[in-house]
Amino acid sequence: MSWEMKSVKRFAILSIFFVLVFGNSVWAIWVDADGSGQESINISTNTGASGWPSLYLDSSENPHIAWEDNSLGDGHHIYYLKWNGTAWVDADGSGQESINIPKTSGSSYRASLCLDSSGNPHIAWKDYASGNYDIYYLKWNNAPALSWTGETNYASDGLDPEAGYPNTDFVYRVKYTDQDNDAPASGYPKLHIMKGGKEISGSPFTMSEVDAGDKTYSDGKLYTYTKSGLAPGTDYTYYFEAKDVWNTSATGEPTNPVDAPDVRLGLSAQGVVKIQGGKNGYVNPLKGEQAEIHFWPSAPGTVAVEIFDLIGLLVWEKSKAVTGAQDSIKWNCRNSENDLVASGIYVVFVKGPGIKATKKVAVMK
Repeated sequence: MSWEMKSVKRFAILSIFFVLVFGNSVWAIWVDADGSGQESINISTNTGASGWPSLYLDSSENPHIAWEDNSLGDGHHIYYLKWNGTAWVDADGSGQESINIPKTSGSSYRASLCLDSSGNPHIAWKDYASGNYDIYYLKWNNAPALSWTGETNYASDGLDPEAGYPNTDFVYRVKYTDQDNDAPASGYPKLHIMKGGKEISGSPFTMSEVDAGDKTYSDGKLYTYTKSGLAPGTDYTYYFEAKDVWNTSATGEPTNPVDAPDVRLGLSAQGVVKIQGGKNGYVNPLKGEQAEIHFWPSAPGTVAVEIFDLIGLLVWEKSKAVTGAQDSIKWNCRNSENDLVASGIYVVFVKGPGIKATKKVAVMK
């Protein structure tokens, strides 16, 4: 016959597992959290007085302990540690830099600890921070994370397409994950679209659920937003923002700005040609600027661009197969020998299905 008893609360100096076996001469022994010996019997290991422990076992039967401690010399504080299988750590699972839970200005006493279904600690105690004894409560909340969705065209960013025209539908997508299965706070995730480092009108935008019936956030949930009507420019960036219902901000790569999209000049009709490039009415190749020749052919085929100087010498040429949609060809202000051209005015001839146009472009270095 054997009888097994496990302690479930009010032990802080060591985590205790006790087994008593009847029917033979073998008696079990007290061991510390690693299950062997008592070399780690002291949990708090500091110079202050530690007392009033509260103990709870998680689903893996690892001990979690909260207690009051005055080792800082400025009153009592509530401390918390858990055994992760190899070491005593704080709530984030690594090290003990956050062992002190409330960090209030008053003394804190009589910690009471419990774990939720996700294994996160909830701690209540009495506190003198207000000059009166009040009951305080905190829970550990894992921060949500944003990531790329991994879908086609969204493996390494959150936008498709990454270039287009003012009438292009730019579709932004992101994945929200919360290991505690907490939903996003109301109005999140948000999409920030910046132009020249400033939020465009209406930004940030509240994103929509891809699947409104999906209420499982622990394995990731997708959100989307479609934006059109962007003004031409190559100085756009975007990033995503999210918070969970506890107002904890999300982490992850999508929270950092991404340089996109490039919005080209919109054309009003087939056969129209426009040239875009340079912030001051001319193109400066020394600043990395290029001339982009935009066109809208009337049918599939080939569009040819030829660029001449003012005395009629051919400087550069390029052809491109087109589908009949709006398209463009970029000129980096170099000649056919790949040398930068001189400052001046250049004549641009564009010819293709439904297109026959002559334009000028200024280059200034």
